[in-house]
Amino acid sequence: NFPSSQNTQTPMKAVLISVGSRGDAEPFCSLGRRLAEKGVTVDLFLQTDLQYLAPPSVNVHDIPFTQMDMYRYVANPSHGADHSNPRVRFIGVVTDVIAELVFPVWENLLAVAKDANMIVCSSLARPLSLAIAQKIGIKTAIIHLQPLMPTKHFPHYSQTDEFVATICSIGGGGGEEEDEEEEEETNSDDKSHEQSYWELEKFQFDFLKDRLDKVCKDMDVPLQTFEGLRSHLKGGNEATLIVNAFSNAVVPIVSDAGPHTVNVGPLADSYIPTTNGWTPPEDLVTFLEKCETPPVCIGYGSMPFDKALIVRDALRELNVKAVLVGDAFKSNDDNNDDDNTVFEIASAPYPWLLPKCSMMLCHGGAGVVNATLRAGIPCVITPLIGDQFMWAKLLEEKGLGVMCGSVLTALTKDEIMDGVQKAAAASCSLKCKDTAALIASEELGVNILSDKLIAL
Repeated sequence: NFPSSQNTQTPMKAVLISVGSRGDAEPFCSLGRRLAEKGVTVDLFLQTDLQYLAPPSVNVHDIPFTQMDMYRYVANPSHGADHSNPRVRFIGVVTDVIAELVFPVWENLLAVAKDANMIVCSSLARPLSLAIAQKIGIKTAIIHLQPLMPTKHFPHYSQTDEFVATICSIGGGGGEEEDEEEEEETNSDDKSHEQSYWELEKFQFDFLKDRLDKVCKDMDVPLQTFEGLRSHLKGGNEATLIVNAFSNAVVPIVSDAGPHTVNVGPLADSYIPTTNGWTPPEDLVTFLEKCETPPVCIGYGSMPFDKALIVRDALRELNVKAVLVGDAFKSNDDNNDDDNTVFEIASAPYPWLLPKCSMMLCHGGAGVVNATLRAGIPCVITPLIGDQFMWAKLLEEKGLGVMCGSVLTALTKDEIMDGVQKAAAASCSLKCKDTAALIASEELGVNILSDKLIAL
């Protein structure tokens, strides 16, 4: 067991570390701002290209790489490249990112965290954060933006079809009491469900073991065993808090989580960065005001995207107006005839923009999915990697959106047109509004979690 925190300094100091995309960083920025408002000293570690998202009330520390640096490990991961399970290959890529890009930050992270009360980390920062927390003797909070806690109720989300089918058969009661007949029907494969998580966790542990052991030796702490790690990941160890930061409106709460688990909901679905004094551009406001009906919003985040021309072609044929978010949509044509029907912007906070739109076409990252759910509009997802396939199929099955094509790299104009038309159906819009009303009735996740961390 990792030692419980013995640090009782006042004021409280929390170290937050996020690794990944904008959708991974914004929950930590939102949490950092809320903790700072409550008097907590916050040190926030962010990648170089995402530091503009941080609130001015936190101390920002550099993780010296960008999202694009992560892609160089995709083609030839050092582990899992030849495995028959594509998820294992993906874990090989992830562990290379962790070992080659995150582990080198350990000395700086340790120096900043030495007088902290807690480390709050994302999944990719988890191995290093647990080791440093062990060294210092403080608690760790691991934030899950996807359902990653091993459970008997449904399999790992990489088993997409079975995951979605099981979630939908459970309905809204994954963690609630069910009669014995329904329990037997929906959870007939309990052991294999939970085992699907542990198998992947074991691959990650094995792929990282030698490289993490070197870091642990440099810090003079023992390498955590896999059996010891299991209790932390299940919420069974008081030194580690597992935070489920996704909407229970679409993924039910499970009943078999350990006592050191908290379900808070999304952390950044209402977060608008203010570091650079962001205000909506006047020309964007004017464009939105002139739209007779809300435009569609289209943005694929940091995903490699070369389909801008077919998106524009689809919009012309559909005769709909759109806000295009991201540099991939930037037009260099001074004679572009789309000027009155589309608005291009490099970046915009989705919690501000999406409530003014009719639907969101995206890659299906957790961040944009949560913002779309809160906005109460359909999510038209064309996935590329990881959990994006799960969100695409789950939201479609629940009537909250459409899976548009099979994969982003093969997206066609016809698929875009079909996806937009399906998402425009009245039944989908009504379901989205009902879900948004449910989400709006609940306490903000960032408020719940900040109070929980301070109480710890």
